[in-house]
Amino acid sequence: MADGPHVEFLSGLHQKGLLKNTVLIYMSDHGIRFGPIRDMYVGKLEERLPFMFLTFPGWFYEKYPRITYNMQENAHKLTTPFDIFETLKDILHFSKRSKEKSPHGRGISILRTIPSDRTCADAGILPHWCTCQKQQPITATDRIVREAADAVVATINNATKQHRTLCSELRLDQVKTALKTELDEKVLRFDKSVNDVLSRHVVYGARVDGVTDYMLTIKTSPNSGLFEATVRYSEREETFQVFRDISRINMYGEQSACIDNHSLKKYCYCI
Repeated sequence: MADGPHVEFLSGLHQKGLLKNTVLIYMSDHGIRFGPIRDMYVGKLEERLPFMFLTFPGWFYEKYPRITYNMQENAHKLTTPFDIFETLKDILHFSKRSKEKSPHGRGISILRTIPSDRTCADAGILPHWCTCQKQQPITATDRIVREAADAVVATINNATKQHRTLCSELRLDQVKTALKTELDEKVLRFDKSVNDVLSRHVVYGARVDGVTDYMLTIKTSPNSGLFEATVRYSEREETFQVFRDISRINMYGEQSACIDNHSLKKYCYCI
């Protein structure tokens, strides 16, 4: 349904000659979030890797070959929407000479050189959303996996606890998939992130020994809810830390119609 309006809009920009002096940014916030595709690995990438296209006027590529080269190379590197924010700042205060050096930070303009060894930790991407980590499947009947799944359900129920007269307490029905993640050095030193979006930065602490991250897909009852969560297990302390971003990967429709809190709608199953 959206194809027609998009074609009309983009064709209009081209026919009116507006692209001769316009930088066009065409993007999404995420890919397919619900449905059978979320049962596959590509479904995890769909939620975590939204598409992003940038088009500059043709003359720009010819006049600034070095910047053009940077953008072509950066298309194959780890980037985030915060890099687009820095890019917009570079465009607003454009100077060819300012694009040769790359600051190391959460946001790096794509007009500059983005390091090829950039990690999720460098870019401020929390482990649950990182697609650069090595993962290996692990049996859903593993004791640690089951306890980690219980911790996810407990976290969901704790979120709706104050609304128990409206929202049912959920139970673990099934662990559908479990992936064990090998963490890099910066993830092992991850302490916390300050602020959720604006001005968020990652705080590093001492290296944590004996921790493993598990990405789980679980099914709960009585709502038949499918959730995806990342849980960090500490072998030394035998504790589970559920990262705050828990994804609901199937549609909940009117299940949560009794509650107005948007952040709890994916969890609530109305009594």
